[in-house]
Amino acid sequence: MQWDESDKFINLCTSLDGAAKQVLREMPTGGMTEELQRLLQTRFGTAKQAVSFEAKLHARRRKPNEALQDLQQDISRLVQLAHPTESGSFLSHVGICAFTTALDNGDLEFEILKAEP
Repeated sequence: MQWDESDKFINLCTSLDGAAKQVLREMPTGGMTEELQRLLQTRFGTAKQAVSFEAKLHARRRKPNEALQDLQQDISRLVQLAHPTESGSFLSHVGICAFTTALDNGDLEFEILKAEP
């Protein structure tokens, strides 16, 4: 829209709501769009939260009566968030390991791994 830096900053600030709007209080005097974007990414982005997602992935266990499909979807989501730069067979391996561990049933885990999923 051919906005100058000031227009970008003002429009971004007025677009913020809720917790995101609170970030404006952390802005240094004279801060502009790049600084605000950096603060928002740090606070709400997933790039620096990979360790947290990895911990959630390892701690994830199947809840009583939880459908296997729901467990698999949650594991897949956590794998993607924990390893945002990875792809392919690595993610498949991590997902399979996390899924079988989350079943919290050693016999079932063994049977699944025997089938080489």
